Amino acid sequence: MEADGNFDRTVGYRLISAENGESVVELDVRDDLRQRWGLLHGGVIATLADYCMGTAFYSMNECVAVTAEMNVNYISSVSEGKVTGCGRVKKQGNKLSFCECEIKKSSGELIATASGLYYRVR
Repeated sequence: MEADGNFDRTVGYRLISAENGESVVELDVRDDLRQRWGLLHGGVIATLADYCMGTAFYSMNECVAVTAEMNVNYISSVSEGKVTGCGRVKKQGNKLSFCECEIKKSSGELIATASGLYYRVR
């Protein structure tokens, strides 16, 4: 599953791997993704987390799903370089699955954690 939607291309994710309920996604911190103080925008971090968890879910099920609920915890900030998100399915159900994600700087420092419920549409 590549980042192939219009929005996905705009954000610019790079899917590194997605298999067995786990995914790894990279994103370069670009000027157009920073907020007014030069830091990667929180909405971009949340978007990356959602993409990581959704991709991890898709890698197990290959079905259409939507985000039912998502929580993001911002721990640190980043202003340059690359960030990497690692998503994983923690509990799979018939319709709802619980997923988690960690987003880190190139140095390995944790930027954010996220959790979400993904609803299988079909």
